Amino acid sequence: MKITAIGVNSAFATGTYKEAVPVKDACDIAMKIANSPQLKGVSEEVVVAEIRKRARRFYAPKWQSNFLIEFDMAGKRGKNPYRMLLDVGGDVRHTLKSLEMSSADIDGIYISHPHNDHIGGMEYMGLTTLFNSFYTSAKKQWLGNQYIASKLFLE
Repeated sequence: MKITAIGVNSAFATGTYKEAVPVKDACDIAMKIANSPQLKGVSEEVVVAEIRKRARRFYAPKWQSNFLIEFDMAGKRGKNPYRMLLDVGGDVRHTLKSLEMSSADIDGIYISHPHNDHIGGMEYMGLTTLFNSFYTSAKKQWLGNQYIASKLFLE
């Protein structure tokens, strides 16, 4: 079994702030120094001070309480591993994309409790799986020519 902490897109994610300078600003500073005869002998402290003036702080979250659990057994894709999400975070689309995955790669979901930072991604999962009639060929065959709501609620 492999457990991966995922889901940094939440108000409750833990992490730190990092400083970053936009590429355009860094290029502008470099060009200003390179093209100015007066700045040729400028000290490192002056350059660092100029860069710090233009720096912005970005939140760099590490993780929150959402996990991808992979079991050594076949999933709905017919191959190992079986992948289960423990909660789906505020928006699981971004997390799955960062793992080079999509909802099609997930075999099961367990929701621990109904707080937004644990269930916010259910809309994406539902729209791309349950309500997508072409999600799998078996689902397409099961539905026939019916809408999902008719199949689920009228039969």
